[in-house]
Amino acid sequence: MTTGLSPEQAQADAAELNSLLDLERTAVLAYSVGQRLLGGRSPVARMLATSVDELRRRAGYLMVRLAERGIECERVEGASAVGGGSVPGHELPTVLLALPGPASRLSAALRHGEPPVLARIESDRCSVALRTVLRGQDDQLQDAIEAAVLAVRGGAR
Repeated sequence: MTTGLSPEQAQADAAELNSLLDLERTAVLAYSVGQRLLGGRSPVARMLATSVDELRRRAGYLMVRLAERGIECERVEGASAVGGGSVPGHELPTVLLALPGPASRLSAALRHGEPPVLARIESDRCSVALRTVLRGQDDQLQDAIEAAVLAVRGGAR
């Protein structure tokens, strides 16, 4: 069978194909190593797989801990867009912590805090969707919420 390619073209095409196969092998290896380092599931996969009951439990726990620090908030049922909206029409149920105070100022304070927290404004309230926070990050989230609320209130304790 003849391909109509010169020997030089065939050799260049073979080299390019081998290079692409090497890239694919490297990508598969990187993915495999990443999965092992992450305990087998990516952070996004863990967020998507979290049950609403687990989110409710975590929200309740955060509400109690925030109340102990003088920050009242409300647990609200909601929905999160899959992929940050990149999959139109697909939503997952979530649980939100709705914070008291001026929504846009709280949202900005959270976004500019350390660590930055992306919140949403729903029904004129700043809300944090727990589905987008990994379980091990609840303490950091609590600290970020407290700092943002205190900054908006105009003073630290």
